[in-house]
Amino acid sequence: MQPVRKDLDAVYERWPAESSGGMGAIEDLRNWLKEIPLWQELGKVPERVTAVEKRLAELEAKLQPAPGKRCDGCGHLSLRLESSRVVGSEAQKYTKLKWKCENCGKGFEERKCTPHQERA
Repeated sequence: MQPVRKDLDAVYERWPAESSGGMGAIEDLRNWLKEIPLWQELGKVPERVTAVEKRLAELEAKLQPAPGKRCDGCGHLSLRLESSRVVGSEAQKYTKLKWKCENCGKGFEERKCTPHQERA
């Protein structure tokens, strides 16, 4: 708070003791405010807010979910992985994937072979 007070005092000391009166007083006040660093910064706020809003919109667009796999039931790109787990014995492991369509609600299962890992 002190630096602002110093800035105001410095501007006030340079300002003429008498104003031109009438509408000139408003112009004098505007000119006085233009010399205050904090007032200058406040003038930049609308530009900064606009830039931040633009960046926020771009980031929100990136957060939208990517299209899913194509559903065999309805054809929409809305098939999402519901769960996955490794099943089987040590020698015959596979991954069981459960998919569900967000559009029609139909579920699918898929099995993927897991390569056998030899012990060292």
